[in-house]
Amino acid sequence: MIIRIFLLTAFVSLGFLFLRWRGLRSRAWSLIVLVILGLGVVVAVLFPEVTTTVANAIGVGRGADLLTYLLIVIVGFLTLALHRRIQVLQRQLTELARDIALYRSAAPDPSGTADERPD
Repeated sequence: MIIRIFLLTAFVSLGFLFLRWRGLRSRAWSLIVLVILGLGVVVAVLFPEVTTTVANAIGVGRGADLLTYLLIVIVGFLTLALHRRIQVLQRQLTELARDIALYRSAAPDPSGTADERPD
């Protein structure tokens, strides 16, 4: 019983942290996914026999194994999404650096001397 209280408290805390960091500006689909996952966690924690029943129905031996497989798939999707986001941010940073370099090279020097930096 103690582990159920701990797991539910931990998940509720994570949910509040997620909403606090993302705010209400979050995309609707991410809130929907959070609610669905939250309901799934609550059911899995309070009624673990349901996960075993679902696991047996789809051909997995135990509910814990099913949850492990689902976690692996979710972590894979999150890894790919984060990788894609990092690529987009790197591309934006490169474009910004190029724009700044071009702006500085095209702008006339107000003091009349070139910007010399020591090596």
